[in-house]
Parts: sequence; structure tokens; C-alpha cells
Amino acid sequence: NMEAYSLLLKGRYFLNRPTLESLERSRVCFEDATTKDPNYAPAWCGLAEYFFQSAYYGLMPAIERMPRSRAAALKAIEMDPTLAEAHAMLAIYYAQFEYDWPAANREFRAALELSGESVTVQALYAFFYLRPIGRLDEAVIRLERALEQDPVSYHLYTQLGYTLYLRRSFEKAIDVSRRAIELNPDAYMAHVALAVAALGLGPGGFALAAAEAERAVQISGRSSFTLGVLGICYGRLDERHEELERLREELLDRARGGFVSPLHIAWLYLRPPDVDQFFEWAGKAIDARDPSLPGTVSLDSTFDWLRPDPRFRALCARMHLDC
Repeated sequence: NMEAYSLLLKGRYFLNRPTLESLERSRVCFEDATTKDPNYAPAWCGLAEYFFQSAYYGLMPAIERMPRSRAAALKAIEMDPTLAEAHAMLAIYYAQFEYDWPAANREFRAALELSGESVTVQALYAFFYLRPIGRLDEAVIRLERALEQDPVSYHLYTQLGYTLYLRRSFEKAIDVSRRAIELNPDAYMAHVALAVAALGLGPGGFALAAAEAERAVQISGRSSFTLGVLGICYGRLDERHEELERLREELLDRARGGFVSPLHIAWLYLRPPDVDQFFEWAGKAIDARDPSLPGTVSLDSTFDWLRPDPRFRALCARMHLDC
């Protein structure tokens, strides 16, 4: 059905722009495609990706969106059991929502066997399975392999930059993140990747980190995700603590009137004087099943000073991860 196929392509175009408006446009395209052809598995898989991304970027509650992602992925597999990307989306559900790493591995292995060297499946496996469980060298190899096939993908450069940061290859992470920005200066997650990589340099990188996070906030329209990252950066700079307090007020006020991921609020308390509030909000983030949490806390150097605290190990244990 060429109409369904055309709608699929439009949906995937909008899916690559992680703002609420663009993601909602992708949802409409995918739903219209399934109306045109109810058996069109790639459109159901697109819906699974939409529900996941709206949760991952903190735009909608994961506790509601992730089960819908699972249902759409299962529908795609029912329509076409050989669709590797649908198995990958089901694996992401198990990993990021259920913290069922064996089930995630099983579905990712199925996806890899079906897809061969698919760029999409390689990248999803690297970023949403190998990265959270700490197999960072393997994740980097697979992302670099994917970039060999798609060397102009700013998404892949962004994911590789953040993975290199987690591996503590900070200078290389900065170079790779800058490449992502060169390819798409308006990709706010690329600026986020550069900001956190700069944090890894220590005090000498804090000003760059804050500047890049401020740019990400501007591009994203002040998304809670980017405000949380900016809060981490301001927490490192003594002269920005008043601005940090204003960010807290902004997100707490938003949370009173609508949805804000508790994880993004937790990031605003990521400094020693506020450690109790951090653990309170981080616990709420696990309760809310924020899907961006498993791939950060267990490995991110930003949290190194918290690792001796038994509350930190308890957070990781709730996600079935080692710290």
C-alpha cells in the first residue's frame, strides 16, 4: 500500500526530531498508516518507537507510554515475525522498563540474527543494552561499525559521544559530539552529549558544559530533560547557584501542573548539600520507570561521589544493575 508506505516515511522523518510537537506528528502518520493497512508491521513498529521516545525524552509518563510501546511492538511481530526492528523495540521495553536484562538480551539476539548488519538494530543494541549493563567497549565498537555504514548520522555520533563519555574517554567524546553538532546544529541532544563530555574534564570543562547545556535548553524549547542537564552543570559552578535555584522552581512548578520526569528534578539536586533530595527524586524516577535512567546512573562519572552511599547501590539494585 503506497499510501501507508508514504505515511511511514513521513512518520520516521518526524520521529527523528525529539520534540513533543514533532513526535506527535509522527504518531499521527503511523496511526494513519495502520488505518490504511492494518497488517503493515513497520507502521506498528513506528508506533512502538514513538511511545518509547516520548517516554525516553521525558515528554510523557513512561508508566503509561512504555506498555503501549510493548503492545505496538508485539503487534508488529504478530504481523511480521521477521521484522528485526520490532524485536529490538520489545527488547528495549524489557531493558528500560522491566529491568529484565535476560529477556532484553533474548529479543536483541533475535533482532541481530534477523537483521545481519542493520544500522538501526546495531545502534539500539549498543545504546540500550550493552551501554546500561556496562559493556562499553562492545557498545563503542558496534556504534562505530554503524557509523561506517551511515557516516552522516548525527544520532549515531551523539550516541557514540555519550558512550565514550561513560567509558571516560572524555576528549574523544567531545570530538565526536562536536561532529554530531556539525551535522545538525539544531539537534539538542548533541549539545547535551557535548555538555556532559565537557563535565568529564573537571573544572576546566565546566564553563563549556554550561554553555552547551544552555544551547540545548534554547533549542529544545526548555524541555525538562535539558533543564535537568543544565542544573547538573550549574551545580558545578559556584557562581550559578542562584540560577540553579530558579531552575528548581521552574520544574517543580511545572510538575504541580503537569508531567515532569522525577529524574530531571533529581538532576537539579546532584550536589553534596542536596544529596537527600537527590535520592528522594531518584527513587521516584525508578517508581515512574524513566527509561533514560538505567543507562546513566550505574556508569556516569557525575555520580562517582555518590557510589559509597548505600542508597546509591540500592538504586542500582532496583534496576538489577551493578554499580
